[in-house]
Amino acid sequence: MKKLLDLIKNFLNDLKEEKKMSYTDIKDNTILVTDWSVYAPYFKKSNFDCKCGCGLNIIKKSTMDALLQARIKSGVPFIINSGCRCKNHNNNSGGSPSSSHLEGLAIDISTI
Repeated sequence: MKKLLDLIKNFLNDLKEEKKMSYTDIKDNTILVTDWSVYAPYFKKSNFDCKCGCGLNIIKKSTMDALLQARIKSGVPFIINSGCRCKNHNNNSGGSPSSSHLEGLAIDISTI
C-alpha cells in the first residue's frame, strides 16, 4: 500500500511539474461527475455509491480525475473500498465527523 501511495504522490508531483494540472485543479471540489463514460474502462458509478444502500453518490470530478490518472499510471487494478458516505454510514463505520468521504473528496482503494 505504501508503494501505491508513493506512486500516487509522485504522479501528482509530475502533473504539477508538467503543468498539465495544478493542485488547485485537483482540489476543485465543486464539480460533480456527470459523464461517467470517461471512467468506464476502469470504474463504474455504483462503485462509489454509499455502501449503506441509500444511493448517495456525490463524488467530485477532481477526485475521480486524480484516481483515473493514478489508475492509468500505475497499471494496477484498483478495488474501491469506500467512496461517498452519508452521515449515518460514516458514523456507523467509525469515520471522522469531518471525513472527506462526506463531501465526495475521498476514495479508499486497495489493489489486487
